[in-house]
Amino acid sequence: MGILSLPAPGDTGLLPVLSASQVVAAQNAAIERARPQSPAPVVDNLAGFVRRRWEAARDAKQPHERRMLDALRRRKGEYDPAKLAAIRAAGGSEIFIGITGQKCRDAEAWIRDIDMPAGETPWAIDPSPVPELPPDEIEEIRREVLTRAQAIMASGMPLEMSPEDYQERIADRMRGEMQEEAKERARRMADLVETQMQAAKWNRVFRAFVGDLVTFPAACIRGPVIRRRKRMAWVQDGADWRADVADELRPEFDRVSPLDLYPSADATDMARSYMCEVMSMTRSDLAAMIGVPSFSEAAVRAALDEYDRGGARGDWLAYNDSERERVEGRDSARAGSDTDTMRALSYWGSVPGKWLTEWGLAGITDPQAEYQVNVWLVGRHAVRAMLNDDPLGRDPYHITSFARVPGSFWGSGVPDLCEDAQDGANAAARALANNVAFASGPLTEMDVSRFPNGIAPPIQPWQRFEVDSYGVQRTDPAVRFYQAEMHGAELINVIEFWLDKADQVTGIPRYMHGDQEATGAATTMGGLSMLMAASAKGLKDVLGNIDADVLEPAVERMIEHNNRYSTDPAVKGDLHARALGGNSMMMRERQAQMRSEFLDRTNNPNDMQIMGIEGRAELLREAVKPLELSDPDKVVPDEDALQQRLMQQQAAQQQAAMQQQAMSANAQQA
Repeated sequence: MGILSLPAPGDTGLLPVLSASQVVAAQNAAIERARPQSPAPVVDNLAGFVRRRWEAARDAKQPHERRMLDALRRRKGEYDPAKLAAIRAAGGSEIFIGITGQKCRDAEAWIRDIDMPAGETPWAIDPSPVPELPPDEIEEIRREVLTRAQAIMASGMPLEMSPEDYQERIADRMRGEMQEEAKERARRMADLVETQMQAAKWNRVFRAFVGDLVTFPAACIRGPVIRRRKRMAWVQDGADWRADVADELRPEFDRVSPLDLYPSADATDMARSYMCEVMSMTRSDLAAMIGVPSFSEAAVRAALDEYDRGGARGDWLAYNDSERERVEGRDSARAGSDTDTMRALSYWGSVPGKWLTEWGLAGITDPQAEYQVNVWLVGRHAVRAMLNDDPLGRDPYHITSFARVPGSFWGSGVPDLCEDAQDGANAAARALANNVAFASGPLTEMDVSRFPNGIAPPIQPWQRFEVDSYGVQRTDPAVRFYQAEMHGAELINVIEFWLDKADQVTGIPRYMHGDQEATGAATTMGGLSMLMAASAKGLKDVLGNIDADVLEPAVERMIEHNNRYSTDPAVKGDLHARALGGNSMMMRERQAQMRSEFLDRTNNPNDMQIMGIEGRAELLREAVKPLELSDPDKVVPDEDALQQRLMQQQAAQQQAAMQQQAMSANAQQA
């Protein structure tokens, strides 16, 4: 039934007839017009530019996103919904052999054993190999040499060497001193970076990263990101202790799910033109950005106002969330709940200067130039825009793959590598389960026409059947039994074939997790060590990817951060990170064995005269590290404590010698 409504002012003619839904829509529009409007953001062009780039990246990523969700299912031991529907339509077993999950767990454990060594760091910091003297010091050396040469010549004494040779000798000596100073700075920087990464929970982040690495086509760590955190320390106040809480700025790292990363469509071989990341935040998180530099207060308030009216929740960023939440085992009904979580988009890449000038970003001198920036989108609003302060314009993402694919941003994870082996083993296992079910008992055929009322009775042991041939002479039985053939041995061989194939394509053999069915060389300790060493050759490629793409860049960024912002000049210098993960676990064990043998061989008076107490102590410090002692300095003192102990011993020896001399002198006088 239509409803009559009054004409709007200025309308003439017949009254329009509106439906109930149109009346409700008109009322809502009137309420919206009466609502106080939030400040109109001045970021429409910037937000539109970033959103178009994200949509292009999203469309390019869709096939890889399906691969990631399938990889999660395979690791959990689940079939793809379409595959499962086909299996159920055909009937029979739905068994899933967990090859993928086992391989992923083995690979994780292997990588963590190597790149998360107990009591050690998987990286080192080295000084520049050939330090260059500053020009002012070279000029000072030259003047000093000329002055000395002129003085010697004026005295009439011959020169032992030419001024040029003398100048080079002094320069070599100064380079040696600089090299020693650089080594000490590298040691102090390594201690500082290790402390900072411990505070940033690096091991926790890296553990999650390794899980992504073996599962997905790529894995990512973001950082260092500077955050304000509260720090609590207990300080003594007279006889009591009190908690001292203060704010501090510290670098941190985050694991970023590959499902939340969207590289540019033309990104190849880890080289990116731009990167988008989908983030989650609460309303309070966004409200806290009011007044923060690099955030637009008008845009933040507009996004908050739109959120309060039911918008700006970032649903346009959540097109795959329901399937992802189901696979990850989270509540898929979250989208319709009362949670205050919203989604935001973080964009790292270039933006034309004109859009940044319109937004109000300072420091834009050329509207036609491209500037490397970070932009945050919440709903329709660009709430943040800031120039990338990295000297080389790099984004903070460190990304690599378990197995790289040349010419592609996305590589391959363990589920991708053993996909065929997993599918083949599953097919054979389903056939085996079905065959065992059919062959476990007889198949029965009954001629129902020969049973009273045409109803065949249930089959039971020692049962008697009463049938009627209805006056017709019948020689065939009314009930027949058939036995299905058992093909278990053949199907088990097929499964074993695919298990062996999974070992080959992933480079992660079954004996890595203690397979009791190991045969051949794997049955002896020496043979197993040889096989593990051979398998580690394939793992070295994975470790090399981690070293080159994640560990070294992350530590380099920490060095750069400390060189730029640290207040301690003693840690700064021309330093470089070096990852150690490429040396396999067996190599480190071999090094520990060689170190132990070297300690035994040099434990004699002749070698001790060459090495000295200091050299012996250095060897012992290296040997103690893998033992994870609570306080290794109590076993092997540091250099200062050792020098102090040596000085005390020398003083005691000198005092004893003086007492002995005094006693001898007194004895002679007596």
